[in-house]
Amino acid sequence: MRLKFKLPVFWISVALVIAVIVHLSYVLFTPSRAMDAKFDRTVAKSGINALTVLSPAEARSLTGLSAAGSIYAACPYNLRNGDLTINATFAARPWTLSVYGISGARLFSVNDKQAGVDTVTLEVNRGGNIWDVLTDHAAPEIGDGWSIEVKERRGIAVLWMADTDPVVSERLRSELARSKCSVAPRPEPVVAPEVVPEVEPPDETVPQPEPDDEAVEG
Repeated sequence: MRLKFKLPVFWISVALVIAVIVHLSYVLFTPSRAMDAKFDRTVAKSGINALTVLSPAEARSLTGLSAAGSIYAACPYNLRNGDLTINATFAARPWTLSVYGISGARLFSVNDKQAGVDTVTLEVNRGGNIWDVLTDHAAPEIGDGWSIEVKERRGIAVLWMADTDPVVSERLRSELARSKCSVAPRPEPVVAPEVVPEVEPPDETVPQPEPDDEAVEG
């Protein structure tokens, strides 16, 4: 009887452990997988390293938020071949510019109050090696001016602007559509010319024969 009691308990315990593992896998990996899907959908809309203004349905699919009273634009990027430059043009109203890595983490964000201007240029530079990418989850380094250094090669830049007046919505969308993003190839490393050591030329002086002492005496 004791064996019959322990066997079901054992399998129930195994089932609980498996359930916990599956749950953790879902929690840990679904955000990244969901971001991959959003990245692919945005690339299908705009192309890679290109910016497009989103429809309300596309904005809701990307952000998970209602697009009412908002205009969104997105730029899916890949830093494999160079660094990203975002030239954002907003109307004189509340706005934000955010950069998200492919993991779903927000890497950078700035709004109109912080910037103090409505036209900004942001450079997103790739930094770190593959080990850093896998192990370092620290915030990106923000350089002087408008530049950041990130460790995730792919991601999405999202531009948001308030749209509280339907009468001017199309004009606002047109203004936001003037924003651009592009990747410039990294300059090739400059290789210093090889310094060839100078070699002294051989001494080509013809040796003179030494005088014969006997001949001199005679």
